[in-house]
Amino acid sequence: MTTAGAVPPSSAMKRKERGREALDLAFVTAESGGKVIKGRKDGKSDFKTVTDTGKSISDKNTSRVIVWIGGGNYIEEIRINRSKPLVTFYGAPNDMPMLVYDDIAKECGTVDSATLIVESVYFTAVNLVIVNSAPRPDGRREGAQTVSLRISGDKAVFYIYKVYGFQDTICDDKGKHFCDVFVFCHVPFSGIFCFCKGNFVFLYFSCRIPWGVPGVSESWLGYFFKFGIL
Repeated sequence: MTTAGAVPPSSAMKRKERGREALDLAFVTAESGGKVIKGRKDGKSDFKTVTDTGKSISDKNTSRVIVWIGGGNYIEEIRINRSKPLVTFYGAPNDMPMLVYDDIAKECGTVDSATLIVESVYFTAVNLVIVNSAPRPDGRREGAQTVSLRISGDKAVFYIYKVYGFQDTICDDKGKHFCDVFVFCHVPFSGIFCFCKGNFVFLYFSCRIPWGVPGVSESWLGYFFKFGIL
């Protein structure tokens, strides 16, 4: 006998199974296992650089790899190749690490000037500061535009992080991105906050974007804001 308003156990189980079927099977499988590797500038961990932690991850890994990053400034240009899915960058919560580089479009093209380039699927970043420290474009220097973060892989998620840059701060380069979540982010910039080539939906939750509007280029896209400051 079932009380009024209660869900019969058999119905609840069926709903749970339908929910699991609706999830990406590769994602569900990957999140059931995984490992942690650590990087710290002082050498008191597995690696001293973020780049070396990334290189240590096996190609075509099928389980989540969490890269714990200690505090400090990491002056590196970091690329997570498409052959390395399911990577999480997790910065120390009480001492958020800063990823810094200063490439500009003149040197390597706009999309490849990013300090952090994510080409893999299921990438997650938590507690990070991402900076392109190149000088502010002045309208006279050729190829002076810069990117701080480029996302070229599906289903990336970003929590509690800050991105600092000037023109073209965030680049969504290609592919379809649903629920790219930027939570508690602060994006100071002068020019375009986000420029895009992909087909995607951004969900911005509790974000602070000081001024300006997202730039749009050759894209079908959607922006959703909740609890944010524009």
